[in-house]
Amino acid sequence: MSAMFVVLDKLTVLGLLIVCGYCLRKFNIMGDDFTQNIVNFLIRLVIPTMAIMSMQLEFSMELFIKGGAIFAITFIISIAGLLIGYPTLKIFKISEDKKGMWLYTCMLSNTVFMGLPVLQALYG
Repeated sequence: MSAMFVVLDKLTVLGLLIVCGYCLRKFNIMGDDFTQNIVNFLIRLVIPTMAIMSMQLEFSMELFIKGGAIFAITFIISIAGLLIGYPTLKIFKISEDKKGMWLYTCMLSNTVFMGLPVLQALYG
């Protein structure tokens, strides 16, 4: 039960940050240049730093095997997304200029930013 409250707490904070960002943009406190700068900051510094920090573990063969399994599963899911993406191009009549974006979206979802705080709350 306590894990549920931790998750709720993290999701509440995330929701408040989303509302704050929306209000800052709505009232022109945060402009386009700030938005681009914060995106660059996140992509070039925060995400690589988080990736490096998450890898600061002592090596064990069990961890290595689990990591290989996760890599293989992720690869299979990405290929499955690609295989789903191609037929849906024709079904949804995606234009030629948006074809690449559609396939990329089918292959890789953007669940990291929502899922990472929840996973950190649950598993540390």
